[in-house]
Amino acid sequence: MQQVVGGPAPSLPAEGFTDEFRDFISLCCKKKAEERPKYVDLLKHPFISRFHDAPLDISQFAISVIDG
Repeated sequence: MQQVVGGPAPSLPAEGFTDEFRDFISLCCKKKAEERPKYVDLLKHPFISRFHDAPLDISQFAISVIDG
């Protein structure tokens, strides 16, 4: 418990993750609430905003996850 409270915020390794995603996660994991962006600002982050106009077929996604 002390590690979680007193240690540094978690971060993702560079391997396997884009810089954009790693930045988004680091913003979400800021320990001090006043340093974390509000959700409306997170929605403007490039990692999220680049998918704004992407087509979404949730049923096809669910099928692909279930089928593995």
